[in-house]
Amino acid sequence: METDTQTEVQPSKDETHAMGQFESIHKAKQDLLAVASFASRHKPKLDGTNWRFYVDRDIHILPGSYGFEINTAREIARRFPGVVWKRVKNEYTCGQIDWVATVEGVTIVIETAEKLTFKDGDLVSL
Repeated sequence: METDTQTEVQPSKDETHAMGQFESIHKAKQDLLAVASFASRHKPKLDGTNWRFYVDRDIHILPGSYGFEINTAREIARRFPGVVWKRVKNEYTCGQIDWVATVEGVTIVIETAEKLTFKDGDLVSL
């Protein structure tokens, strides 16, 4: 008795790489559409602030920017009532704290919302 055996064809390395790239493009497109939709719905909250977006569903708002009417982190945060903000160390600067919240699947980062300060001459306790 003879049985039919089917050989499963595996995609080549190039085909696998291409599929991964298309998946990445599709995800980036989905994320970009989500940020664009969020920005459209929340335009009044973003108006007057210096903000920029990233494809990974992040919106960064910079308080204290010259020429923009909303200049403090508190003023920006108050535009999103009921949102819980977390303090997060800014990984690129020394002694600055960002405020981060997730609203409708989009991460909002208020950059340098707080700065850790010290007085010149303060003693360091070890």
